[in-house]
Amino acid sequence: MEPAPSGHPLGRGPALTHAFTTPGVYTVRAQVVDGRGNTASDSVRVRLVTNLPPRCELELPTTENPRVLVGVPSQLRARCVDPETEQPVEPIWTTSAEPTPLGTGEAVSAVLSVAGAQVLSACAVDPEDTALRGCVERPVRAIINTPPTGCAIQAPLPNAVVNAGVPLALTGSASDAEDARTGLRYTWVSSRDGALAQGPSTHTVRLSTPGHHVLTLTATDPWGLACAAAVAVTVNGAPDVRVESVMQGLLDCGRGPCQEGQPVVLTGFARPAVPQGHIAELAWLDNLAGSLLAVALPLPTATLAFPLAGRHTTVLAATDQDGPVSRAATSFTVLPLGRARLMEDVPDAQRPVVALALTPDGLRYADGTSPRVYAERASTTVLDVNAPALSLHAFQGGNVLFVGTDGGGVLRCVQRTCTRHTGAMLGATGAAVTAVAAWESPDVLLLGTRRGLVLTRASDPASGGRAGTVGGRRLLEGREVRQLAISPDSSPERVTAWAATSGGLAEITLWADDDFEPGLAEVSVRLHAPPAIPDDDVLSVAVGPEGQVFAGTRKGFSALGQPGPALRDAPWRLQDEEIRTLLFERQAVDARTRDILWAGTKNGLVRYDVSADIASHFGTEEGLPDPDVSALLVAPGGPRYVGTARGLVTYPWH
Repeated sequence: MEPAPSGHPLGRGPALTHAFTTPGVYTVRAQVVDGRGNTASDSVRVRLVTNLPPRCELELPTTENPRVLVGVPSQLRARCVDPETEQPVEPIWTTSAEPTPLGTGEAVSAVLSVAGAQVLSACAVDPEDTALRGCVERPVRAIINTPPTGCAIQAPLPNAVVNAGVPLALTGSASDAEDARTGLRYTWVSSRDGALAQGPSTHTVRLSTPGHHVLTLTATDPWGLACAAAVAVTVNGAPDVRVESVMQGLLDCGRGPCQEGQPVVLTGFARPAVPQGHIAELAWLDNLAGSLLAVALPLPTATLAFPLAGRHTTVLAATDQDGPVSRAATSFTVLPLGRARLMEDVPDAQRPVVALALTPDGLRYADGTSPRVYAERASTTVLDVNAPALSLHAFQGGNVLFVGTDGGGVLRCVQRTCTRHTGAMLGATGAAVTAVAAWESPDVLLLGTRRGLVLTRASDPASGGRAGTVGGRRLLEGREVRQLAISPDSSPERVTAWAATSGGLAEITLWADDDFEPGLAEVSVRLHAPPAIPDDDVLSVAVGPEGQVFAGTRKGFSALGQPGPALRDAPWRLQDEEIRTLLFERQAVDARTRDILWAGTKNGLVRYDVSADIASHFGTEEGLPDPDVSALLVAPGGPRYVGTARGLVTYPWH
């Protein structure tokens, strides 16, 4: 390698590090010679300076929605830093359509007065040289917004008679001059039962109060303007149903745990909605035992002849003669012989647990505040890292462990030796790596941060850049990434990843070719919002073996594009539906499989049987050290690990 004008050789080899000491314009030339004397060369011209302009990143408005309103305050956010000191520098905001600046600062509430396409800029002046400016630009369109019009309900029909507890189709429409039909937010509300569903074409089972209802459809645009339509319906009431008792001999399983090996008898109550009616069908369903034989007289009863150890939730469903359905549920614990609790404490793990990973050394975990990665086994060495560990991801059978930190970048650890990568695509050294996911072929590493996502190489995160930095490219700028998952049905030609973000559920598709390079690869990003998911603010994500996707939000969880269980409503009536972490597990039970979604909340652990539609709650009575659950992991052929705010436990039962 030779720089011009001096022409002095810099060194040999396919890669070289050289510190230039004199400013100026250089041509760096690389030449290769084969065994027969044939040569090939390439060169690049660079300008070396003693001071670089500020580096800026624009977060709001986002690239996915580069529209702002004329005459209405718009939130603008950008971050500029001095490359030499990594200190923040305040940007000045301007637009190509207006002569005067919009404001100064990292976060600005600005009013644009000119409609149409324009370029929004955030520029910062270098602290040492006022002639140097660093800018970031984003094309935007300023629009004058009008409300949606033509709100209409196609189903149900006016004055329809519908059955409580039975899925009811809801279909509506609206139009908007500025937004496509898919850009509108549709919500359905009952005058008596409250919120029902979201979306222009959906269904609900939340109508339960008998009598006259007014169903209202509201279509809201991204800026908050709306139109509405309403229809009146009559609801046939559902039967009154409840589970009265769960007994094992004289032991009341509703008041304390039962024991494995003895029958459990469940007794219920069912009464028609109207005095002259009758119950057409009764059905018992247990989350661990499946369907139970129902005995209807004099009260509905069922027996678990051989109750399995674990947390049981049994549902009694009653169908009225006219079709309305009502469900009641009860949960109870069956302990194995010789055990006092369902869950077992992991020794010496009485600290907060925010991340889990399995390695050849066993389970490792992080507490979110210490610069260490702890181990389940006392004989395994604690990994010391340079900053508080926030996220963990085991790769290549656990032989490679990625550690995301708060302010210290990401560490790639092999056999307890860690290499730190920071800066560059991660931005300033203060960036927090909140989530990590990797795929072996193609060579992909995803790093979630509080300001977006970084796509780079798992084998060498610095590839294409300076050693110890993070190369690749940035995506989802301006969005906080909370959890990442790569679909198991990804291939060497195409990888599908999912990111739980503060602005929706992001579906990232990456296509790979023979010369795959993360920074240059073809990538598409699609953001999923309600009604496909319960809420825009997505906290967690999980993916099943065939690629089925589940999103956890502050308003519960659901499979993508499908309504989720109403955790606060009957028959579950859980206190909390904020889903902080999700984990999908496919269990083998005898000759069949069972799909289970585990959900961590601030108020306990939820086990959801996907096909049976049964939710079971675990709290401190079942052995959780603390109800705040923030990390989950299933060991192959082993127990489930549950990380809480006060320690780590295992749950070995189904």
